[in-house]
Amino acid sequence: MKEVVVFITFVKKNCMQFKVGEKVCFLNERREGIVMKIINSKMVSIAIEDGFEIPVLINDLAPIIMPDYIQNKKENSQKQETLVIPQEISSEESELISSIFINPIEHSNNGVFIAYTPENDNNLLSANLSVFLINNSSYDLLFTYYLKDGNKYIGADYDRLDTQSKYLLQTIDRSQLEEWTDVKFQFLFFKKGSSIIKTPLDKEIKIKPIKFYREESYKYNSMLEQRCVLIPITGNQISDTDEEDVVAEKKKLLLNKEIENPVEQEINNSVVSKNEPFPQKHIIDKKVAEVDLHIDELLDSIEGMTNNELLMFQVNYFIKMLESAIVNKYFKIIFIHGVGNGKLKEEVRKVLKESYPFLKVYDASMAKYGVGATEVQISVNINNSQSKQN
Repeated sequence: MKEVVVFITFVKKNCMQFKVGEKVCFLNERREGIVMKIINSKMVSIAIEDGFEIPVLINDLAPIIMPDYIQNKKENSQKQETLVIPQEISSEESELISSIFINPIEHSNNGVFIAYTPENDNNLLSANLSVFLINNSSYDLLFTYYLKDGNKYIGADYDRLDTQSKYLLQTIDRSQLEEWTDVKFQFLFFKKGSSIIKTPLDKEIKIKPIKFYREESYKYNSMLEQRCVLIPITGNQISDTDEEDVVAEKKKLLLNKEIENPVEQEINNSVVSKNEPFPQKHIIDKKVAEVDLHIDELLDSIEGMTNNELLMFQVNYFIKMLESAIVNKYFKIIFIHGVGNGKLKEEVRKVLKESYPFLKVYDASMAKYGVGATEVQISVNINNSQSKQN
């Protein structure tokens, strides 16, 4: 009992100073979180498991200490104090633009993306981040981008980016994350010799900062050949050929005539083609996948959608990924649904019980996911004809 009292006294003495990004535990309840903001000398803002931020008194918190973590954190802190990030990396455009790796058998990475890559792959949660704009389309881009300052966007820079290239926008430290998680882009698309004139694109990218403090957010990407947080800006909207552009325009006109609610159409679009590969971004091992069903992982914007529509979108994405896993003969897929109010988990388990009784369902590893994930095992003997068809 004496040892416990001494330990708690030690923690309280050393927890009076916290840094943004530090992982902490609550002294008065069984809960953990991450320091997102220093409010004042007595209070900090903590992001808890569900992604919500709550103000907490410093005296009610303690750092989560691991044997090797203390020394590493101290060394990283000393390096950050002497490190100065230049406002402009180089005036030479050739140093900012470089080619990306093109995988001829991978088609899921077509489009334009923003990527956040850690400078140190062994220190994902505290290393500086390089922010890249990636153009994996058949068009050259003229682009501008704006960063959020309070309630308005402020012009940051503009430039040109060739097809199948990446552009280093800036290298940032963790204190700059907040301004780089709310970015507005404007694009003009150009292809020499093409008769197709594409409509300019205006897109806002909003990301919850807590995403950058989860190791599972950093996935290997073949275009950059390293782990990163990859956010699609256009996705597959940028077709690789003029013929595909024409088809896409015709489909768009047809949908505008026949569908009154495009959100509802997107929600109900969960049919999987036998020739459609399983999305590369969810693959974590050979024939093993992990799908995060949190809405901010699935949609860039939820403007205009009701809570019921958001839940329907999540459930139908879950069904689509499960069907795809069965069609592509995966043997395990993990769905991260979180805790929240439990509604999404309830719907996921209901669908599995009623429509997929031939699958084995378990709670996923508590050590890795807590109680916020479901593991589905698919028997190799299952005939694809057993799978549910929408």
